[in-house]
Amino acid sequence: MSYDDDEYHEPEMNDYEDNFIPFQPRESYMDDSTEYSSLSENRKKQRKYKDEIKKIDRGYHKLKFGGKNIPRFEVELYSTVNTPGVLIRDAVTGARYSEFRVGTLNEHLFFKTSLVCSTNNSEMSTFFFNSPEEMEKVLRTTIMQPDKEKWTNKCAQIRVLSNSN
Repeated sequence: MSYDDDEYHEPEMNDYEDNFIPFQPRESYMDDSTEYSSLSENRKKQRKYKDEIKKIDRGYHKLKFGGKNIPRFEVELYSTVNTPGVLIRDAVTGARYSEFRVGTLNEHLFFKTSLVCSTNNSEMSTFFFNSPEEMEKVLRTTIMQPDKEKWTNKCAQIRVLSNSN
């Protein structure tokens, strides 16, 4: 006794072609302009809130560089107060390093520079970069090779001292 349902029927190519519906992302996605505008409004509100927080932060600086023969550009940096015991702050990200403090030997693991910032009544602000190359990239400047080598050697000595303790 044999039933037609028990047998496997190999589908023909025409069966696939008749049932094939190509994926069309534009048709399957309903573009709701109100939803889009609310997303962009939220992003604007987030940016505005973030900008307000930056204005409150005493260590935040928006520096403008360039001039007559140099292309103009802006850089957002974070300074560190030069008081011993204060946590070192990354100049680019603004993150504070809990294990590194101003006035300790570990301070020399960073490439440190001071700039006069007009945002702080022309006071000197200290910035800690991870390397001379990072400072070159961010500030679009060049640091002399002997200065880079001096910093690299100093860092190596400090790491040896830190590992021996």
